[in-house]
Amino acid sequence: MARHVLTLMSGTALAQLIALLLSFVITRLYSPDDFATLEQFAMLLAIFGVFVTGKYEFAIMLPKDGERARHLAVLAIRISALLSAIVFVGSLLFSSQIAGLLNNPEMETAILFLGPVLLLFGITNTLTFWFNRQKQFKVNATGKVIFTLISDPVKLLTSTFGASGVFLVISVTMGHLVTSGYLLWKISGVKKFFEADKALLKEVRKEHSDYPRFTVPGSLLNRLAQWVHIAVFSAFFGLWAIGFLALARRVVMLPLSILSSSFSQVYYQRISEIEDPRELRSHYLRFLWKFALLGAAIIGIVWVLPDNTMGWLFGEEWTKVMSFLRILVFWFAANFTVGALGFVNHRLRRQRLMFALDLTHFIVVLVGITIAWYFNMDELDALVALVISKVIYFAIAVIATIVALNQNIGNLEKKHE
Repeated sequence: MARHVLTLMSGTALAQLIALLLSFVITRLYSPDDFATLEQFAMLLAIFGVFVTGKYEFAIMLPKDGERARHLAVLAIRISALLSAIVFVGSLLFSSQIAGLLNNPEMETAILFLGPVLLLFGITNTLTFWFNRQKQFKVNATGKVIFTLISDPVKLLTSTFGASGVFLVISVTMGHLVTSGYLLWKISGVKKFFEADKALLKEVRKEHSDYPRFTVPGSLLNRLAQWVHIAVFSAFFGLWAIGFLALARRVVMLPLSILSSSFSQVYYQRISEIEDPRELRSHYLRFLWKFALLGAAIIGIVWVLPDNTMGWLFGEEWTKVMSFLRILVFWFAANFTVGALGFVNHRLRRQRLMFALDLTHFIVVLVGITIAWYFNMDELDALVALVISKVIYFAIAVIATIVALNQNIGNLEKKHE
């Protein structure tokens, strides 16, 4: 397991090193408002990405039969093609209205890339689970490096035509295009891979129908809770605040998320093979403690950094990001700790529990934002209210998961009585 995590980490670490080094230049070429456009695009991609595969890719790890797993992958990509086409048509019809709602004229052009990127996102996400099932972790690690090697240099290239948020969106689109193309190329016999038996396709769709029924709406609530602050800050504090949030996320949360994702991909494959519920619980608690300690260390590091750190690294206009980062790091650390182990509920097939947790996440964050609005808080106080609500949710998620693991042990004991 450690070897597989290191394989994925080698790719993600290289990708992040490249991204970090280029960030020192890119942030001096693009303004906080430009990064706000990219962040708003990422928000829409995250929200619509919930629907794009019907969440059937999460089931790819579960079947013992490889043909059933392959049909789940085919099903997920077919759904991606259909929904991305619908989103593309919708973006053509309503681009100006969406840009108006987001208080950002650049989004009228940027939104046109959403449909194509959703298809590429669906392909990449589905094939990532497929290669994890095959234990081809090097393929996924290489894919992460390719995305960074394409998207970040393109940001530098497009800046020669005039820096704008639209060019940042184009760079990300190119990254998704090449990455998904690489993963498709690595499939042995692409044409045969996408051949599907209609009866078996229908059978696996019905067998795993809990994913679109519970995981999709739950994930939608979760994504809304994760990204609603972007819409709120757009409306009340302007694009500059979103740009600061974007850089803080890029510098700290994104590397943590990639580390968490690298671990969780191997972790899901590993726990899919664990039959003993006691071993499963022990596995979860052991890694929860380790990730919590690492998260606490990251919080400590951020808080001892000098106030002008971000301005020195990324340019004078980014100096205030440090004030945002010292608040956000508590959310980032909690998300890292809990998110890395989130697949345990998929292993338990607790789709209803995951939906309940996602609903709780949405409600808790909504309460935090409402409190900030009611008391007319400034951007930093509003951020504190948001982060407190996030930490409360992650604490609830850990408690609920431990309860589910204990119930799993209890169910086994009842069977043996």
